[in-house]
Amino acid sequence: GSLGTNTVTVGGGLLVGTGTIAGPVTVQSGGAIEAGTTNTIGTLQLGGTLALSGNTIVKISKTAASSDLFSGQSSVTYGGTLTVTNLAGTLAQGDSFVLFSPGASASNFATIVGSPGPNLHYSFTNGVLSV
Repeated sequence: GSLGTNTVTVGGGLLVGTGTIAGPVTVQSGGAIEAGTTNTIGTLQLGGTLALSGNTIVKISKTAASSDLFSGQSSVTYGGTLTVTNLAGTLAQGDSFVLFSPGASASNFATIVGSPGPNLHYSFTNGVLSV
């Protein structure tokens, strides 16, 4: 579906789905955002700014070489927690997934939750999750 140009603020609960939000989106510390649906990768098209301080939930799939995507935002401020779930495949060092496009920002998530596997860790820079 789609939402107009009004500001969307998630103070508690979860904003989840696919479609378009034309206005600014703010996820406060008690809120969460997820593209797609549970166990289904999706794209959430954004037309304004995106400010994240709560939980940003993303799904990746090594097997399908795909991931959730937050796309089109005019700017993004990362913060709070990035929660990552790999739906299929064994991750390896050097794997990467574009989660935000455009994604350049001077900010970053405070915490990344989820494990890519033994002796591996996630890192996040400018919209890209890397193993």
